[in-house]
Amino acid sequence: MATNITLEVTPSMNTSLTSSQIYLFDESPVLKWTRLFAYGIVFLLGVLGNLLVIRAIKDLQMRSVTNLFITNLAVSDLIVSLVNIPFVVTHAHLGYWPFGSVLCKVIPFIQGKSICGCS
Repeated sequence: MATNITLEVTPSMNTSLTSSQIYLFDESPVLKWTRLFAYGIVFLLGVLGNLLVIRAIKDLQMRSVTNLFITNLAVSDLIVSLVNIPFVVTHAHLGYWPFGSVLCKVIPFIQGKSICGCS
């Protein structure tokens, strides 16, 4: 269910906007907790599964070019799971950013670097 709220912007707010509308979605608690549970399952499977793949490369018979490539992908996916999921879930569940202004700038940078991997 969407709640329509009109935001009045005054000149003292130091913004280029004149007026805007914000749509807040009033979710049921069951839907919020279901989403939180699903994210938790994805987080656990992502972390544990990738740790198992990384652990498998310790066997000397498993060391091949293909397996090293798969391990590299597992390390990358582990970083994505550890950095992206907790912050995205917390922000989506609470509806605001509780981590402060420094992490507000740093976390999106780390998320972009962990997904893109661009140097």
